[in-house]
Amino acid sequence: MAKRKYAKSKPPPLVEIAAVILILAIATLAVVGNRTFQPAEVSVPITAETISSACISGERGEIGITAAGSSIVITVPIETPTPCYEVRAEATMKEGTIAVSVSTDPKGGFCAQCLGIVVGRITIPNLSPGTYGLTVATPSSAAITTIMIEG
Repeated sequence: MAKRKYAKSKPPPLVEIAAVILILAIATLAVVGNRTFQPAEVSVPITAETISSACISGERGEIGITAAGSSIVITVPIETPTPCYEVRAEATMKEGTIAVSVSTDPKGGFCAQCLGIVVGRITIPNLSPGTYGLTVATPSSAAITTIMIEG
């Protein structure tokens, strides 16, 4: 039986490797190039606190929005079935627009049986200087504005 000789393969030259990488990059751009990528929506750290709660009497108030240093402070009145509710909030940012969703959770225990108004303060701290779009949504109202944080 005769021994077969196998040719040893040598690694491809760098030029061929570079050509393959370039072809793959061009093919990827051709496939992906027609799509528009949207920046991801990111969670924004905030604090939410209930600053007052009572039975409704008279005016209910409006959403208040102010800039305070590097923070945005939002004051929201929310009508509730009783005054025994706490404010909670979540915020996200996408392309310089902050969306704040405000809701309430019932407190435990005994409570006056009347329609309530709960006022919350939401603070969005440590923002970079610039102009931000802001949308605030509660179960019964909404506000859309722009606000400037100065450096």
